[in-house]
Amino acid sequence: MIATVCRWSSGAAMAVALVTAALLTTLASPPVGPAAGEPPLQLAAAPARTPGAVTIGTVPTVPNFPVTLDGVTRRTDPAGIVSFDAAAVSDHPLNERITLNEAVVSIDGRDVKATASRLYRSGSQHLLALDLSYRVSFGFTAPSGAPIHVTSPIQITVKSPTGQVTHLSADRAEWLQGSRVVNTGTGPEADQLEWTVRQVTYRGSNVVNTSQQKFRPAEQNSVDVELLFFSLSLQVRDALFRHPEGAAIDLVYPDGHSERLGIGEGGRVSIPALPRGHYTVSVVGPGPQRSQPLAVSRDQDLQLSFYSWWDLATVVLALLTVLAGLAVVGARRRRRAGDAAGPGAPTSRRAGRSPLEYGHPWARRTQRPAGGETGPGMAVVGDRRTE
Repeated sequence: MIATVCRWSSGAAMAVALVTAALLTTLASPPVGPAAGEPPLQLAAAPARTPGAVTIGTVPTVPNFPVTLDGVTRRTDPAGIVSFDAAAVSDHPLNERITLNEAVVSIDGRDVKATASRLYRSGSQHLLALDLSYRVSFGFTAPSGAPIHVTSPIQITVKSPTGQVTHLSADRAEWLQGSRVVNTGTGPEADQLEWTVRQVTYRGSNVVNTSQQKFRPAEQNSVDVELLFFSLSLQVRDALFRHPEGAAIDLVYPDGHSERLGIGEGGRVSIPALPRGHYTVSVVGPGPQRSQPLAVSRDQDLQLSFYSWWDLATVVLALLTVLAGLAVVGARRRRRAGDAAGPGAPTSRRAGRSPLEYGHPWARRTQRPAGGETGPGMAVVGDRRTE
């Protein structure tokens, strides 16, 4: 037993001695340089730092929206958040590395056009602001509430609170911005926009009151616009005899185009919906066509007088009859005046009166008595002397 322990101890001592000698030899040997023509050895660079995950949220919350960072595109989850686990390290700020995309997504079953406007930093979060636009269609009603079915193009002019003025066509749905992101004291928030109807042009006339009607695209798929359409009833009668007359009327709209409407029973024409404006109306019938101005600003029931050829003939005949009667009366008066003066009465410009009544100069001269009959009482008036 003692012999075995001694053998193990001597073996361990020899092993320690060998290791110690090897270490001393290595430390004492000179460094070996590179071979001729070979580049010197260099230390390897430290491994690059792996950045943490970058998380970006959307304001307002929009799911399935594509977000592109450093050329990598990912879509937001139902909470409107997207993460980039291995974003490349860059000296540029994050807002310069992100792409502002635009996409049509579905929100609560409605198609919405989302447009990225800018990237906010709120505390430790990155928030992508999205402007949302909605498809809006338009319908029209009269002041009475009855629907209006237009047959001509209608142009609608609307204005947003940001000052944007847009011209729309009424025959199709249009995209209108419904919300924008504003930076408040507590961070960015979505703000709904309220638009106003500035003008609706139909056949040359504005049929709404400016900026009176308002709507929110985020809340309304269809907007009912009240148009200033009014009912018009016309009855055409003969100007003199007052019976129904005419075959049709020509109605000229504010834009200059004309429509011919037939006259019905009782000489009536009814138009249930006519836009507000200034018109010209004329009756087509057996007589001269005469235009009359017509202003439509409320429901109206009017009568139009029509002068037929019979009316004009009657007026001409009446005038001729009056003139003939005046001529006859004048002739009879002159005849009666002549009869009252008697035969041999001097004629004058006025029957029945002597020249002396008119004050003629020769009428003031007296005649000398015949046969030299003169006397102290005789005087010549014209010579203004006495004899």
